[in-house]
Amino acid sequence: MKKLLTLVLTLCCCASVLCGHSITGKADEGKFADKTNVKPIALNSPVSGDIQTKNGNCWYTFTSNASKDFWYVMEMKSTGLNSCCRLYDADGANIETVYAGKNETRSKYVKLEPSSVYYVQAHGVYDDSYGSFVLTMKAENDEGDTLATATPIPNEYAGTIKTENDVDWLSFNSDANTAVTVTVKNIDGSGVTAQVFKADETSVSDSYYAGKAQSNERTVLVNAGTTYYIKVTGYYDDVRYKISISGRVDEPSKAKKAKSIKLKKNVNGILDTDDDHDWFKVKANKKGNYKFIIKNTDSSSLFLSVYKGNKKIDSIYAGKADSKVLKLKLKKGTYRIEVNGNAGKYAVKVKR
Repeated sequence: MKKLLTLVLTLCCCASVLCGHSITGKADEGKFADKTNVKPIALNSPVSGDIQTKNGNCWYTFTSNASKDFWYVMEMKSTGLNSCCRLYDADGANIETVYAGKNETRSKYVKLEPSSVYYVQAHGVYDDSYGSFVLTMKAENDEGDTLATATPIPNEYAGTIKTENDVDWLSFNSDANTAVTVTVKNIDGSGVTAQVFKADETSVSDSYYAGKAQSNERTVLVNAGTTYYIKVTGYYDDVRYKISISGRVDEPSKAKKAKSIKLKKNVNGILDTDDDHDWFKVKANKKGNYKFIIKNTDSSSLFLSVYKGNKKIDSIYAGKADSKVLKLKLKKGTYRIEVNGNAGKYAVKVKR
């Protein structure tokens, strides 16, 4: 009886080896040259399958798009098993591999040659792997990789840094001389940076960073009818981000174009850079004493100066979070107000 049991176990082990599987340990994923029953898979259309020890290899094929302007995502959703999908070119070279644990979804981005045939193999990781999977090969438009090929975007745009070496160039047009705030939001990923440039690749902002689930922004002065560019980079793979662009009319930066304000009315303004100058003008309807008030909201330092024509009458300084008052005895007429200093928000008011 003991010899018979030994013989049976020996035969089972031999049969298992002949079938390409061992009782325990790593599964045999099969060779590219031995693929059978290859099924076509359409881009962006999920396909489901089952993996068992007896038929642990499922093969699929697809053809990439004719344009180079695409990234491809190989996504594997695994149910009840540790699974693996492998991407091969037509010569059998393994381009990328995605592992998905039990009840997990995993994916990776890859660049492919246009109009080329590729193969995907799905199999279990271990011999006791048994369960189902959903495989999707997605094709996503690629944002421009250089300033010259930048992708035009609206006021809001969602994109993805596919790999740590990927760079997205985006562009937007300004309709007027405005101050534009460009916000980058990290939706999901280790980190993302943005920076704004002119067409000659001169930067108009520094490079600013947003960590996972964070936002950061920069406000820049733009000229009417001009295209500006945003360079987005990420850290590691698969960083999803959103760019938001909001504009406002900038206060005039030249004395001759000073913005009219009314007595007793509070006017809010922003110095967008340390070199920015904002100009206002106010009418003194009567001879008498006037107060020029400046409230520093978040600038490190501000100056308010009052002019009659080109002649400076007087000025005051306001540190961070300060409110200062300049008292002047004026004749009837129009007076100009200059606000300058470090970038930040402020409020101005003139009253008798």
